[in-house]
Amino acid sequence: MKKNIYIIITLLSFIISKDLDGIGYVSFIDGNCSVENIVLDRQSYPLLGNLIFNHDIISSVDNSTCEILFNDNSSLIKLDSNTKIKIYIDDFSKTISLINGSVYGKTAKIDEKFYIKTIHNDIYLNNNAAWVSTSINSDEIISLKSNLDIFNNYKKSRIELVQFIGYKINRIGKVLQNVSGDFPEYILENKINEQKKSDYNNLDFIFHNDDLVPQYRKIKKKTSKSDGFYFSFSSGSRYIRNDNFFNIGFFPFYKNKNFTFSAKLDFYLNSDGKVSKSNWYDKNNFLEKLNFIYEFENYENSFQLYAGELEEVSFGNGYLVNSISNSFDYPYNNFGIDLKYKLGNDFLNFRFIIPSIRDYFREGGVIGLHSSLFLSHRFPLTLGFGFFQDLNIFSQYRFIYDFPNDYENYKGLPSRNVKAAEFDFNFDFIKNMNYEVSLFGELVGIWYPENIHYARNNGTGSVGSVEVVERKGVWGMMTPGISVSFHNVHEIKFSNNYNSAGFYPSYFNTNYLYNRAIYFKIDQPLDFNNQNFMLLSEQIDMLNSFAINEELTEFMLPKEIYPMILNKFNPSPIRGFTIEYNYTFRNKADFSFLFSRLTQTIPLLANNVYYTLESDISIGDGYLKNISNLDFYFQNIFFIGDFDKQELVLGANIGVKITPVFSLIIDLSQVYYDSDLDGSMMKELDFLNFGLNIGASF
Repeated sequence: MKKNIYIIITLLSFIISKDLDGIGYVSFIDGNCSVENIVLDRQSYPLLGNLIFNHDIISSVDNSTCEILFNDNSSLIKLDSNTKIKIYIDDFSKTISLINGSVYGKTAKIDEKFYIKTIHNDIYLNNNAAWVSTSINSDEIISLKSNLDIFNNYKKSRIELVQFIGYKINRIGKVLQNVSGDFPEYILENKINEQKKSDYNNLDFIFHNDDLVPQYRKIKKKTSKSDGFYFSFSSGSRYIRNDNFFNIGFFPFYKNKNFTFSAKLDFYLNSDGKVSKSNWYDKNNFLEKLNFIYEFENYENSFQLYAGELEEVSFGNGYLVNSISNSFDYPYNNFGIDLKYKLGNDFLNFRFIIPSIRDYFREGGVIGLHSSLFLSHRFPLTLGFGFFQDLNIFSQYRFIYDFPNDYENYKGLPSRNVKAAEFDFNFDFIKNMNYEVSLFGELVGIWYPENIHYARNNGTGSVGSVEVVERKGVWGMMTPGISVSFHNVHEIKFSNNYNSAGFYPSYFNTNYLYNRAIYFKIDQPLDFNNQNFMLLSEQIDMLNSFAINEELTEFMLPKEIYPMILNKFNPSPIRGFTIEYNYTFRNKADFSFLFSRLTQTIPLLANNVYYTLESDISIGDGYLKNISNLDFYFQNIFFIGDFDKQELVLGANIGVKITPVFSLIIDLSQVYYDSDLDGSMMKELDFLNFGLNIGASF
């Protein structure tokens, strides 16, 4: 018993000694302020230089103000008249609970999190400054350095406030601009000074022990966020499709309020000194070098239209549409359309995408749409529905593969369309500023224009116990899944997967526009066993229907049928799991990794194991010395071995700053397909695209 009492006393002494270490001091005081600490059982009226302790409750009265500077000199808090706050610090964060009144908070760029909490909102500050006033009905907030990240406690959702604009957020989370807000005079002066600084391109800085305010470089430079005209160019060497080129590119950029225009005008000289016309031979090529963006946003609605080069697009959790892109193998881009519309902060989202306009001039076209609906904050369930259709998977293969000039001798293939739909959901169990736990899932269906014939084990277990089956559609499920994120930095997701025979996860993926129809060549026509595995007569007839020559030795196979030739088609349902990890650091660095493993429930011959691997690394300017950007991506979906590279996409892009104007740009991308029609399938089918350029921006 005495031993236990001694341990308790020791622990309490340690805790009290920690609290007796001051966390900051009074750096300015005007009028009368008071300090109360229930934990330490103390009450005082501080003077300039007096220590402030953890759990202190600090109050100011009429015509009084008090400023607290924390020991690390990285943050301060200023109380206006008639204000009451409580300070709490742990190993991870500083939290200022604003009980009533108004405060001004300012932080440098620090690892430790800094919050101002009211009964309505949690306001996160990092390398920022903000003024916050609270009452029982609303909060008034203005950010003075950069956009402000806020978590609304009523809506259980994040809100981003634009710098230099005053806002009022009422008790039910409705955001209103409060331009005529009653801000203190020092806040208005601060706003003017910070607006002047925003004209400078603020590069990263280093703090000394006594620095609270960062030392900005006095280099006035426009940024792409500002309205105006900009221009950059690059020149260097590039290796494309087993040939060397010298390239020069001109990149104009114009921004006017919500509208942005840019272009990538690049020319390539081959080893013979002639200008390559492969990406300039028609009017569509010129269109595909242009980009248009129109964006409108307020706190209720937003509208975004992207035309040209599109970012990677996913629907739901990516089990049907996963990072589909139209520009992964630059300079061969497509001109696409991506429209996003948000109705209400937590109500309805809609997205419409056409990856390639050129497809519609080639008797085809790909179209997709997705909509999600948030039910209510009392029952935080989001339901999503997506639809995707390829009107003709054979529309572009003649232009992707290097067919000889006598292509007309090849047979044409009839149009073949693929339709797909998905349903996704997300339910928030826990959601606050630091932690989120949710349950998610996605159900997918894909339909083909005719039946797919395949052989499967009939379940008797005897050798050769197979039967012929057919199906016109397939389905897959990613559910139940759980997602856990914490500190706005880490996210871990885990889900179960269960799919029908023939299902292809992430069917519309990054390089879909290239591999939706795949070239295959053999020396003699297909028969029962000349591919070193069994093919039934129904399968042979189906495969021959995709032959493009009279000898039945060259084929263009749909993406879902091509696995039969590799003997990796899954003839029975498959099940497994997917695990994903995402890391974000201060909006400067992102890392993600995904791993999936699926196995057949009843194997036919070989018991294939199917894997998916995805990884992305993105580091922005100011994180690594002299590196303006570093990006790496890798994706291989539903593969069974290192030889299976049909879906493999990888690449990297690195910018090295030589001077404030000039940069060295290293670019690499690689996909795999039989572009030269040599019939070597997945052996040495690499299409390498590598560039080394010097770029300049003005």
